[in-house]
Amino acid sequence: MDYGGSVVGFMELPYMGEEEWLRQRRSVVTATDVAKIKTGSDKAFASLWREKRTPSTFRGNRFTRHGKDREPVIAAMLSEDYPWLHPNRSLLVSEDDARFGATPDMVSDDGLVLGEIKTRKVSDDKDEWLSWADVCADQTGKKYACQVAWQLFVTGAERCVFAVEHWSDEDGWAYLHPLRVFDVERDEVLIAELRDVAERFLEYDPPQVERGDDTDFEAMATAQRLGELEDEIRRVRAKLRTLEGDRAAAQSDLLALVGTRSRSVDYGGFVVEVSPGRRSRSFDRRAWESDNADDPAMLEKYMVEKDGALSVKVLEKERE
Repeated sequence: MDYGGSVVGFMELPYMGEEEWLRQRRSVVTATDVAKIKTGSDKAFASLWREKRTPSTFRGNRFTRHGKDREPVIAAMLSEDYPWLHPNRSLLVSEDDARFGATPDMVSDDGLVLGEIKTRKVSDDKDEWLSWADVCADQTGKKYACQVAWQLFVTGAERCVFAVEHWSDEDGWAYLHPLRVFDVERDEVLIAELRDVAERFLEYDPPQVERGDDTDFEAMATAQRLGELEDEIRRVRAKLRTLEGDRAAAQSDLLALVGTRSRSVDYGGFVVEVSPGRRSRSFDRRAWESDNADDPAMLEKYMVEKDGALSVKVLEKERE
């Protein structure tokens, strides 16, 4: 793409494949990075610091695969109403500060308008975002708002066309809801907050790890045993996730065969019971906090502080 002559302020690092794109992303603070540490807990800085130095082994799940499959389809839909928006896979780096980058899903011919595409699973129509205000009020949506603001900051663009396609699970099949499109302008206040968060992350110095005393053989042996157990637990959890996915698929197949009415299926040494869901009640903490967001005294009244317990963690050492 040629952005020469426009007033935007970014450089394009052409897409050279998934692995190279991931390597490039680790060298800058991206929209995903800044959203994570802005909306995350105190541990987010340390977690992101490790991610930047250790390539991720995550290769996607059902939800990310769905989003990846739908993105080019949605981009084509957007191009019909916004013919000057084009799909983008390149990392865009700020000309003012090469430490900051972003990869918006679409970019206009002149670089002044961005396009961002999201897919979001919902349980029913009531969960859909109907406005940009709905996006910003949702916990996941807040991350998306941060991502959009950062993309506008990095590129110098004026606004973003934000598209979200909600979908629900219908017996193992994705039922697609109508595409929602919101026109989002720059939020200079949020951009300033994100810039400050990014600067603090770049100055972040993680706690130094003290090397154990090699003469303390009992502690070394116990630590080694702990590491081996942790490694075994990770393998078991990976196997468990696979089995749970197979189980969910088998449950969907069974429901498709026998329906949702109450009944038992006797097969060999197993009896599988199918029963309708029961209505339950629970405290909606997220809604309560949203309703009381303008009353800090109310939130403070129910805030409880307590000392944290000692913890033992097993972390993989950085590769040399």
